[in-house]
Amino acid sequence: MANKESYIELERQMNIGFFGCSFTEGGGLNSPVFNKYAIKHNLLPSKYKDKYEEVVEDYRFSALVGKKLECKVTNYGKSCASNESIINTLYENLEKHDISIVQFSVLSRKEIYDCESDEFWSVNGEGSHVPKNVVEYWVKTVTNHHNDDYELKKIEMFMKLFNNWKQNIFWIFHEDVSESVKRNKNLILFDGYCLGEYCDLNKLLLTHETDGFYNDRHYSLEGHKIISDKIVEFINDSKS
Repeated sequence: MANKESYIELERQMNIGFFGCSFTEGGGLNSPVFNKYAIKHNLLPSKYKDKYEEVVEDYRFSALVGKKLECKVTNYGKSCASNESIINTLYENLEKHDISIVQFSVLSRKEIYDCESDEFWSVNGEGSHVPKNVVEYWVKTVTNHHNDDYELKKIEMFMKLFNNWKQNIFWIFHEDVSESVKRNKNLILFDGYCLGEYCDLNKLLLTHETDGFYNDRHYSLEGHKIISDKIVEFINDSKS
């Protein structure tokens, strides 16, 4: 039975929340196609055969950060999440964590309310599994009423506001950003690059790891490992 001191120590254990889209969720790692390839080529131990969600839980970068820092982690990553959805989730859960790691998604994704279904939908593209009228609205919006610079400016304002409120929030961008955003002291860069470009340049995507057999542009097992190393390094440097 644990003694009183061990319970106190457990209560003091650092807690990190991870926010983002499928790149944070661990997208692609739960694919049966990747699982079969990874087992066959010794990228994963045989115990993970057909254990798709267990691979995600054990190998995505949030889990690896938790192991390296010996801390609790909660992963809020959600496939196809828009930046608005990510910010909303951060706002609702911020106080639960000592540190928050926020990965921003593709700028063209939209959070769209549909009065017919009385629901909000995160729309990633024309192939999104959402009501037809919502997709049609998204197409019209991104075609005629979308501006990347303005979307990025809104995110930059949110970053500054959150930094003033709670300093232990660190930001990651999948897509490239402006120089003014790169000057944010809580932005995690990867050898000077945003995460998507870094992983592409260094062949850290699943399509690279499987030599094109599994043509998926989510982060590879090696990619998640390197990302976790960079995040741990940034967190440790921020303490000094």
